[in-house]
Amino acid sequence: MLVLSSPSGAGKTTISRLLLARDDALTMSVSATTRPMRPGEVEGRDYYFVDPTEFNLMVNRQELLEHAKVFDNYYGTPRDPVETSMREGKDITIVAIGRMALFAAKAAEALAEEGIDCEVVDPRTTSPLDSEAILASVRKTGRLIVVDEAYPRCNMATDIAALAAQEAFRDLRAAPRMVSPPHTSVPFGGPLEDAYVPGPDRIADAVRAAMTDK
Repeated sequence: MLVLSSPSGAGKTTISRLLLARDDALTMSVSATTRPMRPGEVEGRDYYFVDPTEFNLMVNRQELLEHAKVFDNYYGTPRDPVETSMREGKDITIVAIGRMALFAAKAAEALAEEGIDCEVVDPRTTSPLDSEAILASVRKTGRLIVVDEAYPRCNMATDIAALAAQEAFRDLRAAPRMVSPPHTSVPFGGPLEDAYVPGPDRIADAVRAAMTDK
């Protein structure tokens, strides 16, 4: 999340519009204000225009991340759109099969502390496969990691990676990566099995590698 802060008239709007024009993965939060709408302004695009009573209710309901009084009018940042956008993930898609979704979620939490915003997609079923949800996420992020506990040959990871390459090739910023066990028999014994099954650390390493691909 990027926060622009400066005195009124210093160019925050100009900078934000330039950033939005250069990177279609960015979104901008829209503030709420009690000041009157000016000619040319659009509700929901420039501001959410509310009266003082409604603004105070938003404050009391803790619906604003921050708020302040500027030139006799109140301004505030609505909480829900910002938190929803941050939860969605903008940098990379992780499609995880079965219990791998739990490991992917742990990896995503760790990567968030590094500033990497992951969207974890759990297909729930493989047939039918929710191809639309997978492709929508890949088209948004431009990067894909597929995590599958099955053998690396002819598993769901290969199927989903092929789906992305075939249907969303022009949207990809990097080649899809697959995280799966090594091409060998399942070992017997706890420590060996733990090393065999993809875990959060291996998923996170694959994400970091994908983020450097261009």
